[in-house]
Amino acid sequence: MRIAFSVQPALGHLLPVLPLALAARNAGHDVVVLGGSSLAGTIARSGLRHVVAGPPDLQTAFARVPERAGLTGRRLAAATWGPVFGGVIAPEMADALLDLAREWRPDLLVHDDSEQGTWVAAERIGVPHVSLQATAWRGVGLRLSAEPLGRLRARLGLPPDPELARWHRHGYLTTRPPLLQNPDDPVPASAISLRPIALDDAEDVAPAWLDATDPSRPRVAVTLGTILPGRLNTMEAILVGLERLAVEVVATVGPGLDPASLGDRPDNVRVERYVPMSRLLATADALVFHGGSGTMLAALAHGVPLVVLPVAADQPENAERCSAAGVGIALEPKARTAGDIAAATRAVLEDGRYRDAAARVREQINAMPSPADVLPRLEALAAAGPDGTLARGSA
Repeated sequence: MRIAFSVQPALGHLLPVLPLALAARNAGHDVVVLGGSSLAGTIARSGLRHVVAGPPDLQTAFARVPERAGLTGRRLAAATWGPVFGGVIAPEMADALLDLAREWRPDLLVHDDSEQGTWVAAERIGVPHVSLQATAWRGVGLRLSAEPLGRLRARLGLPPDPELARWHRHGYLTTRPPLLQNPDDPVPASAISLRPIALDDAEDVAPAWLDATDPSRPRVAVTLGTILPGRLNTMEAILVGLERLAVEVVATVGPGLDPASLGDRPDNVRVERYVPMSRLLATADALVFHGGSGTMLAALAHGVPLVVLPVAADQPENAERCSAAGVGIALEPKARTAGDIAAATRAVLEDGRYRDAAARVREQINAMPSPADVLPRLEALAAAGPDGTLARGSA
C-alpha cells in the first residue's frame, strides 16, 4: 500500500506524524512524506522518502501575510489559520500532491491537522484522507479557511463545500486523551484515538549530566519553542523567577537563540540550545513552557505538572485544557513577572493535586492505541476507498 503523509514546514507538525509514518514503513508499506525543505534533515534521518513541497519553513509563509504583524494570542492564530495555512500554504501543498500522483498515486493520505491543501487534492484524485492531530482541535476555527479552500476547490474543479463538511469525513486521529479534550468543542464523529509519541532524533546523544539529578532539589525544565516572538525577554523573566527557588533549572532556547545572550546564570541554572526533550522531561519535576502541543503531551506522558505561558497558535487552547484538567497553572500575559512565574512553579511543585492530575492524564495516554495498533484501520480505509471511514473500520 502507498501512503502519503503531509505536514506543515515545521518540526512541531512533522514529529507528531513520524511515529505513524514509521509504523507504516515498518509494516512494509511504501511511504512518502511531503513537506518543506527545512524538514529534510529530520526526514532523511528517519529513513523515509521526502518530497519537498510548499514553503521551506513557516517563517517564509508568514512573511507573505504582513497583516499578522503586531498580533498576539487568538488574533494571531486567526490571521494565521485562514490567510497563511489556507491561503498561502494549502495551494502549494495541493499542487505538490497532484504532481506526485502522476507518477506515484497514493492509496491513502494522512496529513497533519493544520495542513489544509493535500486533503483537497486527495478529493480531486479520489483518495481517502485522514487528519492527524498535531495541534489543539478548534472546530470553530475551521470556517476561517472556508474562503481560501473554496477558491482552491474551484480551481481543481471540485464542487463547493462551504461548511468544509468533507474535511474529516474519512477520519480524524486524535492525539488528545479524554481529560485534555474540550466537551464544548468535540472532535469529529469520525475520530479515533492515537497515542502521542515523543520522537526525539535518535542520532542526538544526550549529555552525561542529563540523568544525574539531585534528589534533594527538584528539576524544572524550561522551553519556549523556537519561533515565538519575544522569547528572550520571557525567558529572562522565567530564569529570574526560578532562580529564587531551591530548584535545578534546565532551559533550552533552540537554534535561534544563543545561550550567552541570557548572560551569566547561577550554578543551579543550565541554559542549552538543545536537549532531547523526552529525555529531559523523564527527569523533570515540573515544566515551564509556551503551551506547544508536542511539548505538552510529552510532559504529561511522564506525569509532569505544568506552568503554561501561551502566546499564539493553539497555545491558548492548550493552556485552557491544562487548567481544566488540573495538570498545571496558566499565566496570562499580564501575570508573567518573575514573581508570578516563581509562585506558579512553587505551587505545581508543592501542591500534590497538580502531580496527581498529571498522573491521571499519563494513564490515559498510556491506554491509547499505538501507531501499530491504529495501522490496520488505515489499511482497511485504503481498501474501502473514498467511501470508507476510520470510525466504521475495524482494528
